[in-house]
Amino acid sequence: MNNFSTPEKKCRTKFNFNAVLKFCAAISLLFFLVVLVVFPEICSRSFLDGLVLFATAVLPSLFPFMFITKMLTDFGVAEKLTNIMQKPFGFVFGTSGKSFYVFLMSILCGYPIGAKILSDMVTNNQISKQEAEDMLPFCSSSGPLFVVGTVGAGMFGSKAFGAKLFLVHALSVVLVAFVLCNTKRLFVKNKQNSKKTTTKKNLDQFLARNMIDTCSSVLMVGGFISFFYLVIDILTKFKILLPISFALAFVFCKFGIDANFANGISSGIVEMTRGCKELSAVGGNFGLVAASAIVAFGGISIILQSCAFFSKAKISSLKFLGIKIMQTAFAVCIALAFV
Repeated sequence: MNNFSTPEKKCRTKFNFNAVLKFCAAISLLFFLVVLVVFPEICSRSFLDGLVLFATAVLPSLFPFMFITKMLTDFGVAEKLTNIMQKPFGFVFGTSGKSFYVFLMSILCGYPIGAKILSDMVTNNQISKQEAEDMLPFCSSSGPLFVVGTVGAGMFGSKAFGAKLFLVHALSVVLVAFVLCNTKRLFVKNKQNSKKTTTKKNLDQFLARNMIDTCSSVLMVGGFISFFYLVIDILTKFKILLPISFALAFVFCKFGIDANFANGISSGIVEMTRGCKELSAVGGNFGLVAASAIVAFGGISIILQSCAFFSKAKISSLKFLGIKIMQTAFAVCIALAFV
């Protein structure tokens, strides 16, 4: 009797992570819905502030970059760069030359261009899903326009600070890619399954389709930025981030670091731009370390933006999250060398 009942008990006690995650998400959404009803004027102002931030700071640079990179991908520029960079990238990282194109566009244009390019390559049958997941470390970077211009010059008041921050960020991306790619090829024989597209379309067809696709993608990014700007204001108003801030402040005080950095980091975990802005008000040598961590992680908002693109190509979001955490650790270590 006991032998027959054991499997049944195991089934009953099996932990369903997805069910718990959905339940927590549902409770959180209901909470935000109640706040929207009770405090409509505060919430609408917060969302509008996020929308203005997107329209004035993100949209002017993101839209042309996203449209042009989409056109370049469809025109087969990645194929050209593959031939040029196949040997050097194959030697250093064990990946195809297409990873250089993904890295180049990502490091120049910033979040979430790299994720979108990778997704486009899979959906256009230019690379396989497995090859795309091998390239995930290369599409995880912010761009110089944001890091040097917005964060360095605009928030911290120093282009030199921004340049140093961008150097730390770029090095963390390259090192994570080097470690992960070479670790894999030690255990797995890396077979590239690159595919060539044979679809031929007229220029006007490319323009129309890519313009619609770009508008849709940019609106999605704007929605994420505006919504999470609202979320962080709600979390701040109800002091939900206080436990994280207190815990970080306690650790920082032990190492003689200004406890006010805790507020910037706790905000940056949710939304990168907001976190960097709060850190800039504090300043100090450890501002570089804290800002490096936030820019490398990208915040929940950036991660969800990237995952939205990955979902179209069925690329693993969990792998990307692991890469972001690893990249954050690398960025902190590199930044500490500059302090």
